[in-house]
Amino acid sequence: MCHTVIDWSKQTKIKNHLRLLCYINTVPRTKLTKAIHVKHTWARHCTKYLFMSSEEDPFLPAVNLNLTVPEARKHLWSKMRKILNYVYKFRNQYDFFLKADDDTYIIPENLRAALLDFNSNEPILLGYPFTHVISEGHVSGGAGYVFSRATLKLLVTKAIDRHPACPTYDEDKEDVKISQCAYAVGVAYKSLVDRHTTYPYSWRSDPRNENLFQWRSLEHLFEKMKKHAYRPAQFDAKDPFLRNETVSDLFQCFFTLGLVLLFAT
Repeated sequence: MCHTVIDWSKQTKIKNHLRLLCYINTVPRTKLTKAIHVKHTWARHCTKYLFMSSEEDPFLPAVNLNLTVPEARKHLWSKMRKILNYVYKFRNQYDFFLKADDDTYIIPENLRAALLDFNSNEPILLGYPFTHVISEGHVSGGAGYVFSRATLKLLVTKAIDRHPACPTYDEDKEDVKISQCAYAVGVAYKSLVDRHTTYPYSWRSDPRNENLFQWRSLEHLFEKMKKHAYRPAQFDAKDPFLRNETVSDLFQCFFTLGLVLLFAT
């Protein structure tokens, strides 16, 4: 079990100081199975959150992007370009912008604490670095990535549909393409990883934890992905994965590699 002392007064100061807009990619059919749970758990800890979809939904709230292509994985980059242009209207109201999917779990308090080391007026892109497509590293879209206000401005005004090195052809690898576009306009990539990079299982310490939320063990998947990892995870299915560390306001995990494995109860 994880026992961590949280200084809530410090967390409140950080929350007020660093304005974080979280935009979550979703589709209408997963509203009740995924998006609604994001809304009621981690999203409410962002300064502002928006769900990006092909249909408007005032309850989530979800934005209708008026897509000109089907809302399918193979057209994900087209959707992401639409999203960036929509989010651009908030460029002066927030410091950092988090992209997540509706099956990502984020701990915004930890993220804010990590972002205190960065300047929102500098063009930076932060996330988990994969190197199997771009040697210098590209963000993991499933785990989520963050960029500064300065980066958003460069992406929309100089990169998306403008720079020759920023792809316009459509396919599913939006995380690779956002990295390519960012590099094209001088954005610096910063890896944002913790001691174990990701936590694939539940935080519960009993031996069954690897199967609590999954129909089979995920160990085979993470062993396979180790060769692409910046800092490969080391884990034991019998041990808890959130540990009490000396820095109590920065826990051990930020992202769960695109899988919702921890919910507030």
